Amino acid sequence: MRMSRPALVLLAVPFVGTGLAGAAGERIEWIGGSADDRAFARAAAGLVPGSDRLPDGADLATVLAAIRATDRFRSVTAEGGRIRLEPWPPLAALVWRGDAPAGLRKGLTGLPRKGERVGDARLEALRAQVQERLQAMGWPQAQVAARHEDGGARAVLEVAAGAPQVVRNVELAGRLGPFTREALVAAAQVAPGRTLWCREVEIEVHRRLRKAMVKRRRFEAKVELAWDPQGTLRIQVDAGPEVRLASKGSGLGWTTSIKDMVPLARAERYGPELLDEGERRIVRLLRASGHLDPQVSYVREVVKTGPEGPEEVLVTYTIVPGPKARIASIAFEGNRAVPEADLRKAVELGGLFRPKARPETLDALERRVEALYEGRGYVDIRVRRHIDLKGDQAHVTLRVREGQQRLISALRLELPEDGLGDPWGLAECLPLMFSDKVVLEGGGEIRRYRSDRPAMAGIEGTLSRVPDPGGQVFELRPSRPLPLLKADVFRVYTAIRQQHLVALGVVRPVVRTETAAAPDGTSVVKFIVPPQARETVRRIVVQGADRTRSDAVLRELDFHPGDPLDQERLIGAQGRLGALGAFSRVDASSLAEPQEGQPAPAGPPVPWKPGDLLIRGEERSPWVITNAFGYDSSQGYYLGQGIQRLNVGGMGRTLDLNIRAGDGTINNPTLRDIFRTGKYTRSLDSYTLGYTDPWFAPGALTGILPDRTAFRAEGAYIQEQRYIYNVHRRRVLSSLRWNVSPRVSVEAGYRFERVEVAANVQGIDPGILATIARNPAHAIISSPYLQLVRDTRDNAFDPTSGAFSLARFEAAGQVFGTSPNASFLKLDVRNQWNWALGYKASAGVVSLGLRLGVARPTASTSQDLPLAERFFGGGSGTQRGVQTDYLGPVGHVPLLNADGSTPVNPTLQAIPLGGQGLVVANLEYRFPLIGQTVWAEVFVDSAQVYERLTRSEVDADGGGKRITNFPPLRTSLGIGLIFKIGVPIKVEYAQDLNRLLKRYPSAADQQAAEETQLRNVLISAGFQF
Repeated sequence: MRMSRPALVLLAVPFVGTGLAGAAGERIEWIGGSADDRAFARAAAGLVPGSDRLPDGADLATVLAAIRATDRFRSVTAEGGRIRLEPWPPLAALVWRGDAPAGLRKGLTGLPRKGERVGDARLEALRAQVQERLQAMGWPQAQVAARHEDGGARAVLEVAAGAPQVVRNVELAGRLGPFTREALVAAAQVAPGRTLWCREVEIEVHRRLRKAMVKRRRFEAKVELAWDPQGTLRIQVDAGPEVRLASKGSGLGWTTSIKDMVPLARAERYGPELLDEGERRIVRLLRASGHLDPQVSYVREVVKTGPEGPEEVLVTYTIVPGPKARIASIAFEGNRAVPEADLRKAVELGGLFRPKARPETLDALERRVEALYEGRGYVDIRVRRHIDLKGDQAHVTLRVREGQQRLISALRLELPEDGLGDPWGLAECLPLMFSDKVVLEGGGEIRRYRSDRPAMAGIEGTLSRVPDPGGQVFELRPSRPLPLLKADVFRVYTAIRQQHLVALGVVRPVVRTETAAAPDGTSVVKFIVPPQARETVRRIVVQGADRTRSDAVLRELDFHPGDPLDQERLIGAQGRLGALGAFSRVDASSLAEPQEGQPAPAGPPVPWKPGDLLIRGEERSPWVITNAFGYDSSQGYYLGQGIQRLNVGGMGRTLDLNIRAGDGTINNPTLRDIFRTGKYTRSLDSYTLGYTDPWFAPGALTGILPDRTAFRAEGAYIQEQRYIYNVHRRRVLSSLRWNVSPRVSVEAGYRFERVEVAANVQGIDPGILATIARNPAHAIISSPYLQLVRDTRDNAFDPTSGAFSLARFEAAGQVFGTSPNASFLKLDVRNQWNWALGYKASAGVVSLGLRLGVARPTASTSQDLPLAERFFGGGSGTQRGVQTDYLGPVGHVPLLNADGSTPVNPTLQAIPLGGQGLVVANLEYRFPLIGQTVWAEVFVDSAQVYERLTRSEVDADGGGKRITNFPPLRTSLGIGLIFKIGVPIKVEYAQDLNRLLKRYPSAADQQAAEETQLRNVLISAGFQF
């Protein structure tokens, strides 16, 4: 969403007699219109919510003009103490008349749909769009008229296209080089007698001809197009010579060619500066690779000449990379006020190896020294570096010019007498001089603040009001003098001017700064805020809300007459309205802004004020259909389709149906062979119907739940093939979700689920499967749950910084209806941290993930969890060196003969059993391999699944006891490739560490490792562990 000027023409309303006095405080009686019509009319009139009385200073003509500006009403009239509203009727048809050319509607946006209401302003905007589109298509004389028929039920667009601008002849001149006239005309794709000439065609013809020239290495070619109104297109061509690029020297590497660095092929037009740009790009590349002083030059020479001039040109870049060194030592010169020990601590780079002497590394050294001096008040500090190269070692000397120390002993804020409505709020901007966030230590009329910056640890400031007859004055005195840094002064200045004054409704805030000398030689910085007018919201004019209810729109805007005109708050309201899912576009502006490019309205101008807000929405289609195909080695391939009905009931609610069909439904042998999941087919099929209400606030819970609490209800049927058994789930979910802060959300919900487990392979005795898997044939889960999520990642699918934390607790007790063989308590905690290396993760990303899961059966008759509720490990997101789900306990089921009898020597089929406990630790480093598209990764995973949480001992080999329920963590080392095409796709392989070292704690551990070792690569999407 974006701030913009209104795109519709507002119809001015003449100031004529109406029969209503319009005195302030007079009560208005509304006649006609629906409840939504009246609500939008009240907002446009500037009435306070819950009141129908005109506000102070209200002008009736302006009130009526604002109501009409909503574009909802065919007429708005006033009589006595009444305002009569006559809404536009729903649109029955959009009628096209005249000689509209084919393809016209394809390029139009926002065409009204049947059932919407089309007012005069919207119809005028549509007319202007159609006319502009026609002229852009090559109909320069096109005229479009628009009108309503049948009382507004029909909108008519009458098109008079006029004569088209047809290309009747193509003239080609100039130096054609190796091209023929026919070849260039064919490349331009201009058909005389059929092609219409317009700006879009002109751009496309030029692009096509440039592409044809570049294909033959005619990089210096020039093409000029000229149009004759009589229908002749003149193409002037200078094909120029064939250009070859070459390089001397080294430094580009095997992944970069000279063609990649010199932008001749990608440029829309040739210019000599393109060769200079190639030189600059090569220098930047070499410096980024650690070369200290690369030298690059080029020579353009003609190697072949013909009758018309040069026919072949060779451009040779000479590349001298220069020395490539690592920083061996750092010395300092000119430092008198700061000890060398402090400087060395500031420039400590860390790491196992000495860093390369790259320009950005050397710049960072200078900035660190400057920051250290600035923190001590030397704001004029200058640092320059000198490098002494000895072989591949760089000895760096940082030469310091300290300048004069400048400190601040106090900050003063001078406000007008009224304090602009929030004097203490403005005064609390002063502590930002030494703190990134205001940290209040003590309140009252004398307030204390402390610094949260490591470099200013221990500094506190005392803020108090200073008596002054001319206004309100506040003074902040730090516990010790602060350095006079321009950046910190500007931070305070910006907080006062751009944030706080704007939030108080000051449209054009004014703040002056002055610096005065104190008796002790320090300085006092003054922030002077003169008296200035504050704007408030006067009225809210909403356009384009046809299907969306007034409750939803005004609720998301959250503005009322009399509120300060806060631009930040307005942008936030605009974003919330856009996120409602009802609108494809939302624009917010003031009616007082000039209408650029629009005809002047008829009649006297309306005296709009900055507080007269216009919110214009363009409603989207309520139906969204999506299709998907995916593959994951842990769940197999699937086809998906989703159907969403947006804005149900006009309240931003959503109804969605999602179908995920895997191999269990599709049963396609070809797809099964291509997208393998191991020895046994794994599949996940689901059919889900869901309903979401973004504002769930029933009357009984209004005072308990936050206002913006989302409700979600979902019913699903899930069929999952897992090795030799199927899991069928019938599930109903309901949840409430709200945000505690922008990064933290809470979800409370309830899950009711019926689970059935059965064998899906012939030769498996269901009774034996149930006994070994320790799982009932069916179970009922009835469980409330609570979930807490904190997400500070910069990108959920491809994070380079930030953290993700999730904690979920479930209590499936018999008191809630859980079957006696399935009750449990369950806690799942996950954390992921990401750290970027280098500028914008240019050197890669380090990620650490930790997960802990525990669950306990609560029924006295059951010592095991239902199979579907256990923790499983192995595969993507857990232990990538183990087959999917095969981490931890594994059972073996004997296979029967075809007739159901038991063989003499039965084959045992391994199945993962999961457990009551799970521990996972993932550490990975991923880094760019080929540009930013292909990355590589190395990782180590350590994890284990524990069968039970109770201690159990058995006899160990050689005597003694050993614990069986708590085996050691299994660790794997792995590598992978990441393809960043939309959602990152990861292809990974890992090996068990014990297997790599050929060292196992016991024979049983060796057998388990061999049996469950990852057989194939893992394919997954995203980075969340």
